[in-house]
Amino acid sequence: MAPASNSPCRLQLRDLTARVEAAARAGHFSVEAFLPLMYRRRLSAGETLCVAGEPAHGLFYVLDGAISLPAVQRTVGAGNFLGEFGLFSDEGLRTGSAVACTDSTIMVLTRSAVFACLLQHPELGVHLLRLITGRMLQNAGLGGKLLEPPASTEHDATGISPSR
Repeated sequence: MAPASNSPCRLQLRDLTARVEAAARAGHFSVEAFLPLMYRRRLSAGETLCVAGEPAHGLFYVLDGAISLPAVQRTVGAGNFLGEFGLFSDEGLRTGSAVACTDSTIMVLTRSAVFACLLQHPELGVHLLRLITGRMLQNAGLGGKLLEPPASTEHDATGISPSR
Protein backbone atom coordinates (compact mmCIF):
# COMPACT_ATOMS: atom_id res chain seq x y z
CA MET A 1 0.00 0.00 0.00
CA ALA A 2 1.39 3.38 -1.01
CA PRO A 3 1.72 6.00 1.74
CA ALA A 4 -0.92 8.71 1.84
CA SER A 5 0.19 12.00 0.34
CA ASN A 6 -0.36 13.74 3.69
CA SER A 7 1.15 11.10 5.97
CA PRO A 8 3.07 12.49 8.99
CA CYS A 9 6.37 11.24 7.55
CA ARG A 10 5.74 12.87 4.19
CA LEU A 11 4.70 16.16 5.86
CA GLN A 12 7.86 16.13 8.02
CA LEU A 13 10.01 15.52 4.96
CA ARG A 14 8.25 18.33 3.07
CA ASP A 15 8.78 20.68 6.05
CA LEU A 16 12.47 19.75 6.35
CA THR A 17 12.98 20.19 2.61
CA ALA A 18 11.39 23.65 2.77
CA ARG A 19 13.66 24.60 5.70
CA VAL A 20 16.79 23.43 3.88
CA GLU A 21 15.79 25.34 0.74
CA ALA A 22 15.12 28.48 2.82
CA ALA A 23 18.53 28.11 4.48
CA ALA A 24 20.18 27.76 1.06
CA ARG A 25 18.51 30.97 -0.13
CA ALA A 26 19.45 32.94 2.99
CA GLY A 27 22.17 35.48 2.43
CA HIS A 28 23.86 35.18 5.81
CA PHE A 29 24.46 32.81 8.70
CA SER A 30 24.39 33.69 12.39
CA VAL A 31 26.28 31.61 14.93
CA GLU A 32 24.30 33.10 17.84
CA ALA A 33 21.87 30.16 18.14
CA PHE A 34 24.78 27.73 18.47
CA LEU A 35 26.94 29.56 21.02
CA PRO A 36 24.97 28.21 24.04
CA LEU A 37 25.66 24.67 22.78
CA MET A 38 29.42 25.28 22.63
CA TYR A 39 32.10 25.31 25.28
CA ARG A 40 34.80 27.98 25.57
CA ARG A 41 38.51 27.28 25.22
CA ARG A 42 41.21 29.89 25.68
CA LEU A 43 44.53 29.64 23.86
CA SER A 44 47.74 31.53 24.48
CA ALA A 45 49.76 32.82 21.53
CA GLY A 46 51.77 29.91 20.14
CA GLU A 47 49.54 27.25 21.68
CA THR A 48 48.44 24.40 19.41
CA LEU A 49 44.68 24.02 18.92
CA CYS A 50 44.85 20.75 16.98
CA VAL A 51 47.36 18.57 15.15
CA ALA A 52 47.00 16.96 11.72
CA GLY A 53 46.07 13.30 11.99
CA GLU A 54 44.43 13.43 15.41
CA PRO A 55 40.71 12.60 15.80
CA ALA A 56 38.37 15.50 14.99
CA HIS A 57 36.21 15.75 18.11
CA GLY A 58 34.63 19.10 17.34
CA LEU A 59 34.08 22.15 15.20
CA PHE A 60 35.86 25.36 16.24
CA TYR A 61 34.55 28.93 16.10
CA VAL A 62 37.03 31.76 16.66
CA LEU A 63 35.45 34.21 19.08
CA ASP A 64 38.52 36.45 19.26
CA GLY A 65 42.14 36.27 18.22
CA ALA A 66 43.78 34.65 15.20
CA ILE A 67 44.59 31.03 14.38
CA SER A 68 47.29 29.99 11.90
CA LEU A 69 46.77 27.04 9.54
CA PRO A 70 50.38 26.36 8.47
CA ALA A 71 49.60 23.66 5.89
CA VAL A 72 47.59 26.09 3.75
CA GLN A 73 49.46 29.24 4.84
CA ARG A 74 46.30 30.98 6.02
CA THR A 75 45.16 32.72 9.18
CA VAL A 76 41.60 32.45 10.46
CA GLY A 77 40.30 35.34 12.55
CA ALA A 78 37.35 36.13 14.78
CA GLY A 79 33.96 35.18 13.42
CA ASN A 80 35.17 32.14 11.47
CA PHE A 81 34.79 28.40 11.79
CA LEU A 82 37.60 25.91 11.38
CA GLY A 83 38.03 22.19 11.80
CA GLU A 84 35.13 21.27 9.52
CA PHE A 85 37.13 19.11 7.10
CA GLY A 86 38.05 16.54 9.74
CA LEU A 87 34.48 16.22 10.98
CA PHE A 88 33.19 15.23 7.57
CA SER A 89 36.13 13.18 6.28
CA ASP A 90 35.80 9.40 6.11
CA GLU A 91 38.59 8.94 8.64
CA GLY A 92 37.33 11.62 11.04
CA LEU A 93 40.86 12.98 11.46
CA ARG A 94 42.20 16.53 11.44
CA THR A 95 43.51 17.39 7.99
CA GLY A 96 45.86 20.09 9.25
CA SER A 97 47.30 21.62 12.38
CA ALA A 98 46.14 24.92 13.88
CA VAL A 99 48.17 27.21 16.15
CA ALA A 100 47.11 30.40 17.92
CA CYS A 101 48.89 33.46 16.48
CA THR A 102 47.60 35.60 19.35
CA ASP A 103 45.86 34.98 22.63
CA SER A 104 42.53 33.65 21.40
CA THR A 105 39.15 32.44 22.54
CA ILE A 106 37.68 29.47 20.69
CA MET A 107 34.18 28.06 21.02
CA VAL A 108 33.92 24.30 20.42
CA LEU A 109 30.85 22.43 19.19
CA THR A 110 31.41 18.73 19.81
CA ARG A 111 31.16 16.27 16.95
CA SER A 112 27.94 14.76 18.28
CA ALA A 113 26.42 18.22 18.80
CA VAL A 114 27.33 19.19 15.21
CA PHE A 115 25.44 16.20 13.83
CA ALA A 116 22.47 16.81 16.14
CA CYS A 117 22.39 20.48 15.08
CA LEU A 118 22.38 19.52 11.41
CA LEU A 119 18.99 17.88 11.94
CA GLN A 120 17.49 20.79 13.87
CA HIS A 121 19.19 23.69 12.10
CA PRO A 122 19.62 23.10 8.36
CA GLU A 123 21.20 26.55 8.05
CA LEU A 124 24.29 25.17 9.83
CA GLY A 125 24.59 22.40 7.25
CA VAL A 126 24.22 24.83 4.35
CA HIS A 127 26.78 27.18 5.92
CA LEU A 128 29.28 24.34 6.43
CA LEU A 129 28.79 23.09 2.86
CA ARG A 130 29.50 26.60 1.55
CA LEU A 131 32.49 26.94 3.86
CA ILE A 132 33.99 23.60 2.85
CA THR A 133 33.40 24.25 -0.85
CA GLY A 134 34.94 27.73 -0.65
CA ARG A 135 37.99 26.48 1.24
CA MET A 136 38.51 23.59 -1.16
CA LEU A 137 38.43 26.04 -4.07
CA GLN A 138 40.89 28.33 -2.24
CA ASN A 139 43.20 25.42 -1.44
CA ALA A 140 43.07 24.36 -5.09
CA GLY A 141 44.16 27.87 -6.06
CA LEU A 142 40.82 28.71 -7.65
CA GLY A 143 39.80 31.26 -5.03
CA GLY A 144 36.09 30.77 -5.68
CA LYS A 145 36.43 31.50 -9.40
CA LEU A 146 33.96 29.91 -11.75
CA LEU A 147 35.38 27.02 -13.67
CA GLU A 148 34.88 27.65 -17.36
CA PRO A 149 36.02 25.38 -20.16
CA PRO A 150 38.89 26.69 -22.26
CA ALA A 151 38.10 28.12 -25.68
CA SER A 152 39.36 24.91 -27.31
CA THR A 153 36.84 22.12 -27.81
CA GLU A 154 39.43 19.36 -27.30
CA HIS A 155 38.21 16.84 -24.72
CA ASP A 156 39.35 13.40 -23.67
CA ALA A 157 37.01 10.45 -23.11
CA THR A 158 35.88 11.88 -19.74
CA GLY A 159 34.65 15.09 -21.34
CA ILE A 160 37.25 17.10 -19.44
CA SER A 161 39.58 19.36 -21.37
CA PRO A 162 43.21 18.29 -21.09
CA SER A 163 45.38 20.59 -19.00
CA ARG A 164 47.86 22.68 -20.90
